[in-house]
Amino acid sequence: FPSHDTDSQNFAKSPEELKIELIQHEQNDPTNYLFADGTYRENIWGNKLKVSCTITNNATLTTYKDVVVRVNYYSQTESVLATNEYTIYEYFQPNSSKTIEMKIENYSDVYTIGWDVVSALAVN
Repeated sequence: FPSHDTDSQNFAKSPEELKIELIQHEQNDPTNYLFADGTYRENIWGNKLKVSCTITNNATLTTYKDVVVRVNYYSQTESVLATNEYTIYEYFQPNSSKTIEMKIENYSDVYTIGWDVVSALAVN
């Protein structure tokens, strides 16, 4: 008699189950899918930075909103002089990039800045 392996059928996930699992992963850890890059320059007085920040959403199915970007200000010796967080109140669709213009604080003795996405809200 051929054996019928009914257990293996229970482990195969349907496309819908896989989709739900992927959405849960994307919604639970937005920083794995959102990335920040861009350019910046000082204003005439040096007290503000004009940032052109591109947020890329590499998620397959999840839209995010209210992305929080942490800006680190570095000295010439690469010491962190200050850190600020800025919330970008926009929607970021799956598999897309959007460039946001921001004017942010500058500090004395800043040699360079860097930024990362630290949180975001998934849109249901």
